Amino acid sequence: MAHETEFILIGQAARILKRPDHQVRRTADQLWPNAPRSGRFRLIPRAELCSLAAAIAARFPESHSSTKANSNAAASDVAPVCSPDLRT
Repeated sequence: MAHETEFILIGQAARILKRPDHQVRRTADQLWPNAPRSGRFRLIPRAELCSLAAAIAARFPESHSSTKANSNAAASDVAPVCSPDLRT
């Protein structure tokens, strides 16, 4: 079993959320302006990954075709990230 840490880095969050690093970094800076750091690296609380995913989806909506566009598009993008396996 892999050891889970309390914090993850921007790059790790970007890979989990399948979003570019800059979107994760900008949104994390907005949510947590005084986020803890390890040297120059920002630390994101693993428990806040779902709120980060929702904030990214709201701030950087992905383009959807007119047949797929609806108000639930952002919520469906967040759902896989907020599974119970990722919250712990």
